[in-house]
Amino acid sequence: MNISYSSALLVAKTILTQGALFPYKNMLYIGSSSGMYIYSLVNPLNPTQLALVEHFTSRDPVVVGPVGPDSIDTAFVTLRQENGWGVNELIAFNVDDPVNPIELLTLDMWNPHGLAMDGNRLFVCEGTGGLKAFEVFDLYESTMDETERVNKIAQTADIETYDIIASDNLQLVIGSDGFYIYSLDETTEPASFVEVGSISVVP
Repeated sequence: MNISYSSALLVAKTILTQGALFPYKNMLYIGSSSGMYIYSLVNPLNPTQLALVEHFTSRDPVVVGPVGPDSIDTAFVTLRQENGWGVNELIAFNVDDPVNPIELLTLDMWNPHGLAMDGNRLFVCEGTGGLKAFEVFDLYESTMDETERVNKIAQTADIETYDIIASDNLQLVIGSDGFYIYSLDETTEPASFVEVGSISVVP
């Protein structure tokens, strides 16, 4: 870990409750149980809060990346219901101006956990609902329906999924019984996940 980020992590520790940290462009996005925080790390020894987007109390992973033809910085947040409280939703924010995040849309989900971006592909772990892939290139086309702007292109329900890293069309997934590697095959209609490898943790 870069020691210069230690102060930022101390800040995160005071507000993070079963959420997530995502560093992006000298900023730290923090998903907490009550909202998404954005901190500037221009001076990493003295992180400065830029914004807070509050939401219904719920589990809150976050991922950020450029989206669409104009590569607009965009944050995706999943909210998960647990023990009878919270909601199951995916929320997208325009964070091109990190001081003034703008909510773009909200979609109902099954039971979302971790998520990841790979270009204009968004991957969401849905617990017992498996793994889903969305095309988000048209997210900023406001004349389109929300389910077209965040268009589900693939889903596998073969395993329970909880966390994911995605890069170069490989999806590294933590499931209930082990570690899986998938590749998204878009030569089929609809697209499909192809298992490349796995490591079981079940005796």
